[in-house]
Amino acid sequence: MLEPVIIRDSAERVVSLLTQEWAKSHQVLLAVYDGSSPAYDFGGQLIDLHLPAKSGVLRKAFNAAYRIFRLNRLVRAEKPDRVISFMESANFPSIISLALAGDLNRLVVSVHNDPARFPRSHRLLMPIMYRWPRKVVAVSSGVKNALCILGVPKSKLIAIPNPAPPKG
Repeated sequence: MLEPVIIRDSAERVVSLLTQEWAKSHQVLLAVYDGSSPAYDFGGQLIDLHLPAKSGVLRKAFNAAYRIFRLNRLVRAEKPDRVISFMESANFPSIISLALAGDLNRLVVSVHNDPARFPRSHRLLMPIMYRWPRKVVAVSSGVKNALCILGVPKSKLIAIPNPAPPKG
């Protein structure tokens, strides 16, 4: 039986909290597809790739290809120690970008929602694509179990709950 997942923080809020903490002791580069109106403050340097979501199958396909190209170029230029991707709109392009750069061991992807809610195409790709990154982080054991059921290797999965915002 799957454990219910209650999402209290958006992925953007989680990224905000994590980057602010990481920036205390690491150089953080945060690449976003659309940085025109961030809802939260972030730690580190924000890199806006200016690639917001598109509608229509053809426009989505071209946008995905361009995201892969831009991410690959950024990874090759910056040579980060670790790449952490949030959400499927970033996970799939990140996986392909790091594969093209020849270093999937630097990549960690995260899943913040029940995979049953994703489009069928995502559910079909996840067991294939999520074999390649170093780790796949699920925000709960329920999401982790759902990914296992889809066919994502258990050895790739780890459950780490969203961080709690600082008090005060």
